[in-house]
Amino acid sequence: PRECKLVLEERREEENIAKREASDEARKNIEEFHNKREEDIKRRHEDNREEEKNFRAERESLKEFGTLWEKVAKMVNLQPKPKDPNKRERDFDQKANIDRMRSLLIQLKNEKDKI
Repeated sequence: PRECKLVLEERREEENIAKREASDEARKNIEEFHNKREEDIKRRHEDNREEEKNFRAERESLKEFGTLWEKVAKMVNLQPKPKDPNKRERDFDQKANIDRMRSLLIQLKNEKDKI
């Protein structure tokens, strides 16, 4: 009985130590996670600010150079969208209209006469 109590006390103490170590490790991991997250957020904010600055500068430069249709073509995305296998196929007429508009804008952009 006396030996059992000692063994139980030892085990209880070992469990408490292991629990504290696990808790400390968890706190450390959480703190590292939060620090990394804060750094990522700051980096993304800086990247977004830089992209916004570049976008605005590019948009301002559009006003100065090129024909009207070159300016329009730079403002819109004329690249066809990649097919998304998860999306349902669009209505044929709608897709044809989009393709027709895209080709018209490209044609107008490539005309050399200034409007």
